[in-house]
Amino acid sequence: MGFGFVLFFSLGFTVWTFIQGWFETIFPFIAEQSSWWHLFWIYPLKGIFYFSCYVILMVICFILTTLFSVPVLEFVSQRVESDLSGRVVEVPLSVSTMLLAIKEESKKLIFIGVISLGLLVIPGVNFFGIFISAFLLGWDYYDYPLARRNYRFMERLKWGLRDFWPILGLGLWQLIPFMQFLLMPLTVVGGTMLSLERLQKLDHT
Repeated sequence: MGFGFVLFFSLGFTVWTFIQGWFETIFPFIAEQSSWWHLFWIYPLKGIFYFSCYVILMVICFILTTLFSVPVLEFVSQRVESDLSGRVVEVPLSVSTMLLAIKEESKKLIFIGVISLGLLVIPGVNFFGIFISAFLLGWDYYDYPLARRNYRFMERLKWGLRDFWPILGLGLWQLIPFMQFLLMPLTVVGGTMLSLERLQKLDHT
C-alpha cells in the first residue's frame, strides 16, 4: 500500500505540472476562442480532459500496485473461498507458483491497460471509457477464483459481463483518491464472493 501512495503522488505531481501544456498541445485552437466559447465549450472540454487524465493516472497506479501485490491478493482470495466453501483451498507459497500467478496477472493487466487507456484517449469516447475502465478494474478482483480453475481468458471475461453492474460498483471505488489502496483487500473479498456466487449458479444449471 505504501508503494501505491508513493506512486500516486509521484505520477500525480507530474500530471499536475504538465497537464495544461498537454491540453494546449492537443487542442491548440483554445487560444483563438472568445470568452463566450471558453464558457460553453472550452471549460467543459477541459474538465473532461482533466478527469480522463486523472482516470488514466488511477489505472496506471492500479496496474503497477496490483502487479506487486499479486501473491497477497491471491492468498486473500483463496482464504475467502476456503471460508465460504467450507473446504480447504490449497494456498501454495512456492516461488514457482508466485511467478506463475504474476505471469497470468500480467496478461490480464496488459489487457486492462490497453483497453482502458485506449478508450480514455479517444475524444468523445473517453466519457464512456471511464465506466469501462471501472468495470475492468473491478473484474480483475472478480477473476481470481475463475483463474484458479484454469478457465480461458475470454470465458472469464464473458462470465464477468454477466455480473457487470456489481463489478462496476467494485471498480468505481478504485477511482476514488486513496480508496484504491485502502480498500484493495476488501475489494478482493467482494470480488471473490461475487465470482463464487456465479460459479454456484453454473453448478446448479
